[in-house]
Amino acid sequence: MKLPSSLCLTLVMAALMCGLTGCKPKDTVVVTGKVTVNGTPLEQGTINFIAPTGSAAKSASGKIINGEYTAEIGMDKMSVAIMSKVTVKNEDDTDGRAPEITINTIPPQFNQMTTLSAEITKDNLVHDFNLEFEE
Repeated sequence: MKLPSSLCLTLVMAALMCGLTGCKPKDTVVVTGKVTVNGTPLEQGTINFIAPTGSAAKSASGKIINGEYTAEIGMDKMSVAIMSKVTVKNEDDTDGRAPEITINTIPPQFNQMTTLSAEITKDNLVHDFNLEFEE
């Protein structure tokens, strides 16, 4: 099957533009960092960077593995939410329907009611978080 020359030219231009720009949204950066709980690396979890209401910045999340994360996000002052979910035995299961439940081991002040934030700029790409709380 032969493609029309205009379609071929369009595909070539798109490929060139993608190669030049890296195919990522404008004004996003790759942020890295460490997450610890009382000084110990968080084994696994999720970190969410939440853009302010009305911001053009891109909110995003990254996986935390062995206390380290990477995320591609927009630049702005972001709220940060950190979660680490584990499956445990459901002590309230009386009828055998839900022998296990998933719980978040990180307190609400670091996720649903977060007090964490990070100023994301091209010159500020590493953000470490040490969560201090009684376990």
